[in-house]
Amino acid sequence: MGFSFTLFITLMCYNHSMKRKYFIVPVCIISMLLTACPKKNSFIGGDLIFSEFYVGEVRANRAVELANVGKKDLDLSKYHINIYRDGGQEKAKATDKIYLEGTLEPGKTYIIAYSDANEQIKAKANLISEDLLNDGTFPMTINNSKEQIIDYLGFPGYFYNLAQGADAVRKVEKLSASTYSAYDWIRYPTSNLDNLGNLNCLDNETIFLGPKLTENDFNKPYAVSNSEAGGGAVEVTLGNTIDGDTTRFAFPSSLAEYGLSGSNSVRYYGINTPELPHQGNPADPYGPEARDFTNNIINTAKHFVVQSIEGYNLTETYGRLLGYVWVSFENNPEPSDYFLLNHYILQNGFARVGRIERGSYNDLMLYNGISYVEYFYDAQQYAIANKLHIYEEGL
Repeated sequence: MGFSFTLFITLMCYNHSMKRKYFIVPVCIISMLLTACPKKNSFIGGDLIFSEFYVGEVRANRAVELANVGKKDLDLSKYHINIYRDGGQEKAKATDKIYLEGTLEPGKTYIIAYSDANEQIKAKANLISEDLLNDGTFPMTINNSKEQIIDYLGFPGYFYNLAQGADAVRKVEKLSASTYSAYDWIRYPTSNLDNLGNLNCLDNETIFLGPKLTENDFNKPYAVSNSEAGGGAVEVTLGNTIDGDTTRFAFPSSLAEYGLSGSNSVRYYGINTPELPHQGNPADPYGPEARDFTNNIINTAKHFVVQSIEGYNLTETYGRLLGYVWVSFENNPEPSDYFLLNHYILQNGFARVGRIERGSYNDLMLYNGISYVEYFYDAQQYAIANKLHIYEEGL
């Protein structure tokens, strides 16, 4: 017959007549009391969160924004920011600390600017600090005086490209303390500072839908020379399907001067789907499925638009055109009726973002202030978070 026991500890005290009395207390109760006390560096959450991290092309132009998402004023002297510049360490320790000051009202933001930032950034700051030693790649935490963690931006011990050359803004639905998830954030270009000092990021549902075509996209030139793209959009007809990230389309005769009239292979810009069998090599996992996913959409769509990449090359190494491929199932579509297939393939876990440069010419093509490329990274993070297809565990 099985049995169990509880270890007891005897505590001794004295009453007023100095007679000894004994109390038997189970050790399990003491253990519960001890474990109920949060430990140093444990995550406890709270109302003070990271809401934005801005790092300009000149990296000294940087600032971090905090927000009070609670219903009461916060005494900021009870908090500080830890920066971890020792990425790769299994048990990272803070290398720099920024101590806060003042009071932060509910729904308000608090901006910390680097001491070498430009005057435009400093003018928005509540605190200027020489200790904001973070170029956009190092994790940070908000801690209280007991070193308990209130919020994360990245994970200590790992390097991240959180905001290098970008304005990383927390999505409006994610404005609460939590462990870090890249999908909670979206990156804007650093061309303006409009986001600093407010909590007006787009909602996640709008971001999830990706970019949309506009009339202005059709007014831009598709090409400005035989090698340079102009970012314009042109309607094309289907030639034939190939694989998950390449399709052949027939271009209008108006582009003949650039050698584009007739049928041309278009490599979907910014994404890589798994490889099909070739040269004796087997298919990558989900290679055939990625092909079928793309081709099923292409074969049932009614209208196609290819858009070139403004400020970049018309073609890639193998001579294929580079493009954003838009499709619509409407009979007489308006520009907003098209959806970006490159983005949709990523979002469904059939591709990874290719080796494309963030910022630079990719910041020329925006929708709702966000570059197409950042929509791509957001779609990829969605697929990762949901373990879709090529992001299944074990692949």
